[in-house]
Amino acid sequence: MKEIRNKDAPHQNKKRALMRTYLIDLKYKAGLTTDILADRIYFDKKNYYQLESGERGHRMSALLYVRLAKELKVSVEELVVREAEYQRRRIELGYTREPWYLVGRNEIDKYEY
Repeated sequence: MKEIRNKDAPHQNKKRALMRTYLIDLKYKAGLTTDILADRIYFDKKNYYQLESGERGHRMSALLYVRLAKELKVSVEELVVREAEYQRRRIELGYTREPWYLVGRNEIDKYEY
């Protein structure tokens, strides 16, 4: 007998998103809630939740870095370094391929633009 699968259930082979725990930790250290932080950086609450959970925002803008740094009371450089560590972890876990701008000139031919 053929098994019937619920169409609304997540696909079994789908990988879970990798959470940006560094953002969550910095938010709590700054004494903020997700809703307050989202409001202060002029971000929709739903989109900010997705950013923290790793479901969206794999390319953060410079403006977002500046706004986050101000509200989280850290430097933009620290955020960039932590985001780079997060992105490296995503690559290690196979959630994404290494972006073309991180590879050496000799390896660039194997990437499509």
